[in-house]
Amino acid sequence: MLKTILISFLALAALATAVTFGLGPWLAQREAEAALARLEAAARNPGRQQGWEFRVPPPVKAWLVKCLPEKGPLPSRVFMEQTGTFKTEPKRPWMKFRAREMLTASPPGLVWDARLPVAPGVYVAGLDTLTNGRGNITGRLAGIYPLVDGDGPEVDLSNLTRWAAEAVWLPGALMPRSGLSWKPGPVEDSAVINLDLESPAGQGLGVSGVFYFGADHLPTRFVSHDRWQADGHGGYTRRAWQVTYQAWARQGPHLIPTLCRVSWLYPDASQHFAQIKVVKAEYR
Repeated sequence: MLKTILISFLALAALATAVTFGLGPWLAQREAEAALARLEAAARNPGRQQGWEFRVPPPVKAWLVKCLPEKGPLPSRVFMEQTGTFKTEPKRPWMKFRAREMLTASPPGLVWDARLPVAPGVYVAGLDTLTNGRGNITGRLAGIYPLVDGDGPEVDLSNLTRWAAEAVWLPGALMPRSGLSWKPGPVEDSAVINLDLESPAGQGLGVSGVFYFGADHLPTRFVSHDRWQADGHGGYTRRAWQVTYQAWARQGPHLIPTLCRVSWLYPDASQHFAQIKVVKAEYR
């Protein structure tokens, strides 16, 4: 009897393992491909905005002139391969990741599809999206077992703020247009970006942030108070958030940051929780 139970248990364990490591990657891949397809279907090309240089502060004009090709159509989306490190809490260990990401210019959108190994042969599949103003964040162990599943107004705002910081990888998307405007920042070499979209519920969806620029006319960092941090109890806390741009290189037609550091900002300290390296960028 005991032998039969043991054999049954081992058989079930073997079946569960086969399902997890066989079905999990397939499900994660399918979910990511569906998100990419939705974003592709929604993407439009805003084109070059005539007279844009008269509707931005001087630091933004100098930056975009330096980063954008002088002539020709601007791409409407960028596909990237990334590597980096990430941690969920200050006392947790750093986790390496590999990811692919797509950003679209109009409407602002993103899909970040990542794999974070947590043990030999075990990984977390992360998927962050923003499509037509709706944000979503998921994390599944082995691509199956849910660890994180967030949506709602706070995630919509957070992922739109993330898009603003990451649109430096698609700089033509930052030309002023309906729903995207610029104004002078709090100090001389800075500028404020304002994004005003319509949410999925038909309500206004607005975020803003400040870009700070160096002597080379390139952004050194982006700071916003419109990100929401999960509190671990099913809710969110509005938190200052910063992206630091640490290295720049030519990728295709654009000059873009290839190394970024991401941090939460607290009143008395900052928590660095991610570093992202762009390995490859392809523009369409």
